[in-house]
Amino acid sequence: MKNMGKTDRTLRLAAGTILIVLAVILQVSARQLWWLGIPGLLMVFTGSIAFCPLYVPLKISTRDKQEE
Repeated sequence: MKNMGKTDRTLRLAAGTILIVLAVILQVSARQLWWLGIPGLLMVFTGSIAFCPLYVPLKISTRDKQEE
């Protein structure tokens, strides 16, 4: 069940990619990885599958009716 629209997905994929690239460029330590790399990976993952588990209990969907 997808609950993300195109704009939401695009923003998540872009932001996640930027966080991952920053983590690699800055050569972050394991502790810092939690602040850059992990959120970046989660954003890329949720953006790629078009589903955000946090949207479910909040009953949020950024998906247009046309995309269904």
